[in-house]
Amino acid sequence: MCPLCKSKQHSIIGKPGIDAKAKQVIKKDYSIVQCNNCEFYYVDPLIDLNDDEWKFLYGDEYFEGYTNWHLKRRARDRAQRIAKLQKFVNHKVENFLDVGCGEGYMLLEAHNKNWQAVGLDITDNRIKEAKAEDIKFVNSNLISANFPANHFDCIYLDSVVEHVLDPLDHLIELERILKPGGVAYIGVPNEDSLQNDIRKMVYKLKGNADIASKIKPFSSPYHVSGFNKSSLKYAINKSTLSILELRNFANRAVFLSSKFPSAQFLQNVALTFLYFIAMIIRREYYFEVYVQKN
Repeated sequence: MCPLCKSKQHSIIGKPGIDAKAKQVIKKDYSIVQCNNCEFYYVDPLIDLNDDEWKFLYGDEYFEGYTNWHLKRRARDRAQRIAKLQKFVNHKVENFLDVGCGEGYMLLEAHNKNWQAVGLDITDNRIKEAKAEDIKFVNSNLISANFPANHFDCIYLDSVVEHVLDPLDHLIELERILKPGGVAYIGVPNEDSLQNDIRKMVYKLKGNADIASKIKPFSSPYHVSGFNKSSLKYAINKSTLSILELRNFANRAVFLSSKFPSAQFLQNVALTFLYFIAMIIRREYYFEVYVQKN
């Protein structure tokens, strides 16, 4: 059954790839499917890993491998996003929540603005600076945290909703804990991107045509849910949040985020021109959307 619209009608996209780490916790035969009604991508049957198994997958190494260029690019993106959040909020910002805070860099951005910063994650991978006494950390998922209603002025969810099995429940909870007029940033991959089409072609050339290029539940980065523009808008509308801005974009110099002369670097160089084609046809790899509670 589709986690978004509850339809039982879906089309099978293929089998998920499974990396060596995930093989230690996988117990069932899974398929990647797309809902015929709302176009949402999900895993059938629904994944039933426990909390300890998820924590095992998201170990410290999950955040390794960034180049200096990539770190600088991410820092610039964080500054721009938090400035836009502040611009969109129609009242003074006091309370900020980073869902899936990871290393805690966005918490530091909020802290530097003298906002009360709260980080939420199932594992604590924060850097030392993000563990300051006046930065609160909650070791939980969003639903179990049970934050007070109408509490946060700004909420940040970058690369989060594709990692949860019940994204609509998370968006509804997001709406509940935002203050009226509060704004959230949501960043999520576009599963109908040109990049995923190219990945599917590569799988076929390697003799792995049965492997789905959509979502990666059992290989890093462990995406268990997948959106295109239609399903993303459907989910946000179901949560009763209002879309302020929705943008499809990508890092068009992605090769600079890979270490030279790795295979990933050479592959990304070869594919760079295709990212510009994706820009023209509006099928780039990522969505970002700013939503507001009415």
